[in-house]
Amino acid sequence: MANGHRWLTQVTGGGCALGALMAAFAATTDDPLLAATAATATYTVAAEVAAERAAGPGSFAVALLDSLATLNPQELTEKVVLR
Repeated sequence: MANGHRWLTQVTGGGCALGALMAAFAATTDDPLLAATAATATYTVAAEVAAERAAGPGSFAVALLDSLATLNPQELTEKVVLR
C-alpha cells in the first residue's frame, strides 16, 4: 500500500488505533490477512483525507477520527493505492 501521511508518525496513539481497527475488521472475516489489509487501507486513506483538512499534527489527530467515521466504500476504492 502506498497511502498514508507523515503526520501519522507525529500523533500519539496512531499505531494503537490501527491495531484496534484491525481487531474490528478481524471480527468480520476468517481471513486475518484480508482483515489486516482492509484495515490498513482504510486507516491510511483516512489519514490522507484528514491531512487535506488539517493545519498540522494537532488538528490532524482530530481530523483522522472524523475521516474514519465518515469514509465510505466508494471513497476508499477511489483513493486506495495497492502495490
